[in-house]
Amino acid sequence: MNISYINLNQKVRNNKKLCTLLKYYKHLTVIIVLMYVDLLFVTWQSHHYNIVELIKDPVFYKPLLVLVIVTILRKLINRSRPFEVYNFSAVVDHDAGESFPSRHSASAMIITLLFLSHYPLIFIFGLVVTLLIGISRILLGVHFISDVLVSYLLAILLFILI
Repeated sequence: MNISYINLNQKVRNNKKLCTLLKYYKHLTVIIVLMYVDLLFVTWQSHHYNIVELIKDPVFYKPLLVLVIVTILRKLINRSRPFEVYNFSAVVDHDAGESFPSRHSASAMIITLLFLSHYPLIFIFGLVVTLLIGISRILLGVHFISDVLVSYLLAILLFILI
């Protein structure tokens, strides 16, 4: 597995066009965050919430809880990142450690899931962006496949349970 991961990263780093594209893909999270801010605003306006009522709405607290849980898990587990384990240069500069689970992937998935029942087309768009975020994190050399997949599963599980 490690040889193929190193080979994959080497191929990515040798392809300048792909590197440039991936460096832009790391900003896809901004799209998800903007979708989330819009959803918060629509929820607040459509229900005529005051701030306390908005905080009690799942649209507000589910992503926040996922972010907190993932951050705590990352601190406790403190898994090394692929570029540390296999001693190669990641495509982008990144801090070491706290690879598992992927905060970008978990956050994107939980926010995307919020659109499922009321805005199915936005959900599909968000799912595509969420998958691109996960793939880019792997190809950039900052996350293992398991970091991303577990993040998606964790977000889905927490979405269902909370």
